[in-house]
Amino acid sequence: MNVCITTHTGKQFDLQDPNPALVDIEDIAWALSNLCRFVGHTPTFYSVAEHSALVASVLLEKTRDPVWAMAGLLHDAHEAYMGDIPQPLKNLIGLEHINVIAGRLDMAVVKGLDILPNRSGLPIILSQMWSREMQQADLWTFYWERYHFMNGPRPGSMLDPMREIKQEAEPAPESKRSDLVDMDGWIHALNPEAAMKHFMRSYQTLLTQIRNK
Repeated sequence: MNVCITTHTGKQFDLQDPNPALVDIEDIAWALSNLCRFVGHTPTFYSVAEHSALVASVLLEKTRDPVWAMAGLLHDAHEAYMGDIPQPLKNLIGLEHINVIAGRLDMAVVKGLDILPNRSGLPIILSQMWSREMQQADLWTFYWERYHFMNGPRPGSMLDPMREIKQEAEPAPESKRSDLVDMDGWIHALNPEAAMKHFMRSYQTLLTQIRNK
């Protein structure tokens, strides 16, 4: 059974046993910049790469920490190898199967890029990629994307950003929370070439900030 894909740079990448040595940020940026969010049903092209950069910006705005921002930039890096599977399909297939594959790819990506040394055997960026805070930032960005592209309700500051995941309900329309970012004007629907440049620029900027800490 063939479980390898050929990447943009010509590598044979094994999805069952991913080799960190074959992880290439150019492959990740290329693939994510050519993947359209919402299974391609947006009125204009909108890439996973731009989404990832937005999540990074949200986390940088909230934490002022380039490590958290880098985790945000890479939180969907596994999709460069397995595609952007919509949540309803994940629910049909079974999240446990998808998460095992995605987790294996996440580990290969973080080890391959070697951004930070291990802490207690687990790179800190990996733990951040799988954290509740990352889910909150990702979901908050999704709300704004849904509002921008899919005629969803305009997001308000919700009391609990995880409420929809837990209860499949809309967030409270307004509250006094000030730690959630107003993303009006942040979404630009970049074409694939521009999205890739934006992703790579974000990666290099954050990498420099991390290594200069």
